Order: sequence, then C-alpha cells, then structure tokens
Amino acid sequence: MSTHPTRVDNPFATRFTRPGALEFLFPADCNLEQTLDRLENHQWCGQIIGEHGTGKSTLVASLVSACQDRGKRVIHTTLTAGQNQIPAAINVRDIDSTTLIVIDGFEQLTWARRRWLKQQIKARSAGLLITAHCDLGLPTILTTIPSWDSFRHIATQLLDRGSFPLSEEEIRTSYELCAGNARDALFRLYDLYELKRAKQQ
Repeated sequence: MSTHPTRVDNPFATRFTRPGALEFLFPADCNLEQTLDRLENHQWCGQIIGEHGTGKSTLVASLVSACQDRGKRVIHTTLTAGQNQIPAAINVRDIDSTTLIVIDGFEQLTWARRRWLKQQIKARSAGLLITAHCDLGLPTILTTIPSWDSFRHIATQLLDRGSFPLSEEEIRTSYELCAGNARDALFRLYDLYELKRAKQQ
C-alpha cells in the first residue's frame, strides 16, 4: 500500500495551511508538554508573543487541544483588526476555575477592556492565554520568531501532497520577499503553484 499523501490541486490551499492543519515546529529547547507546563505553572495565565506570520495561531491551536486534555474548558476566540469589543462567546458570569479563555489577537481590545477582562478572569480564578505582538503584562509562555529552516520544512511537507515541484530557491525567495512572515509566504507559494499548474494544462 502506498504511503504517499493524497494528491491535491494546490497543497498551499488554506485548508492545508490554516491553524490546526499544520503542526507548530517548536524551537530545539522546548516542546508542547514543556510549554503547557509553563502555562500551568503560571496558574494558566500567559501570553504568546511574536510578529505576524510566525506561528502564534498555529501554536495556540495545539495548546487548546492539550489544555482540554488536562481538563480545562476552553473558550477560544480570534480577534481581527478593528474588532475591539469583547466577543459575545466570553460571558464572565459563566467562567470559573476550570475555564481557560484563549484570545488570539488580544491587543485588538482597548486598554480599558483588556484591563477589565483580566480583572474579571482573575476574580473567578479562571485562566487566560493570549497572543500579541508585544508584551501585554502576562507571563510570556513562548516567543515565536521567524525561521527559514522551519518554513522550508513546512513548505516541503506541503509539497509532498502536490503534483508539481517547487525549487528551494523559489521557496526561499517567497520567504525572503515576505520578510519571514510564513503566512504571507505560503500565500505567495499558492500563487506560484497555480502558475505552474496552469502551464501544465
């Protein structure tokens, strides 16, 4: 029986690259369990800091599942640019010490709303895990940084599903043009793959 993955039209399509579809590649000095232990040791309160496209959301997707395995009731929400209201999914009256609030893009909230929500969560002994681009006053659980080696590994894995090759130079060029933003670089590779596929048809 073949062990090759099922071939797809474009291995860089969003369904293959979205958070949760890709595995977060941890730096050499830590892993998922150690990161989870660090969060638990800080009473389930912490922040993941990093620039755009460095894997914060992918890491959060892995942590959410692992936290649930440790008995946490996770309420996970993502805030996008301009979304400065506390999401309706977060009802502070319903949270307790078993709850972990996970907010991807916490900095979108105003300072006053961030402060209020932190106070409400602390008063109920609940947990709070956030992602941000800078320090927002919680213990730092992990800082994500751009890595060419990690991006090359991801791109190569994705290409295993495709029918057309891309050279390492093409992959590196996309990565460098996007200044280490892996998300944007994967979008560029999607477009490049589409051009190659069109030429073959």
